[in-house]
Amino acid sequence: MGFRKIAMLHTGCVTVAPLKKLVHELYPEAEIMNLVDDSLLNDTIAAKAMPVEVVERLAQYALIAQQAGAEVILNTCSSVGEAVDVIAPMLKVPYVKIDQPMAAEAVKHGPRIALIATVTSTVAPSKRLLERNAQNQGLTVTVTPYLVDGALKVLSETGDQKRHNQMVIDTVYKAAAENDVIVFAQGSMAVLEPECQNLGVPVFSSPKLGCEQLKKYL
Repeated sequence: MGFRKIAMLHTGCVTVAPLKKLVHELYPEAEIMNLVDDSLLNDTIAAKAMPVEVVERLAQYALIAQQAGAEVILNTCSSVGEAVDVIAPMLKVPYVKIDQPMAAEAVKHGPRIALIATVTSTVAPSKRLLERNAQNQGLTVTVTPYLVDGALKVLSETGDQKRHNQMVIDTVYKAAAENDVIVFAQGSMAVLEPECQNLGVPVFSSPKLGCEQLKKYL
């Protein structure tokens, strides 16, 4: 692969360390550039939808990454993922969503999909992403959101991983009894996958699949 630069755009510090570790494991020779702005997510939550100003800031960060020599840019936040559709055509380098590969794979595994979310702002865009991927594959799915409101806040503000995990796992077990597939809207829930091995339904999270897709751009 040789020397490459990968830029990751984050809306919080929670995703920086685990994604940096994962990318280093997959692409040990790559240089990683992290751009972090937690106001992007805060403003989106406050507005109950992604404001134009957030899209504009994301575009500015993407241009900065491109000017800094990034060969691919990864959007790491599901809540603002739809901005990629607007911004990507303006760039000379690929700008991709971390959750797109997850969504494309998850819809193949059953019509009833449980979408586990830990922040309100990601429910609608993640639901649309799954439905769009199903439509593109000629599939019909029913996406049922399960919101564990406050879990991401616990993790980002207190760092209490144990409390976050317990809040989420109770909902996961309930959802597994009612659906064919579990989808974690936030990558921060990927740590729960080992606890989900005996659920009887497949569980999908975005980090590994989302980072593996970068290979085709390097």
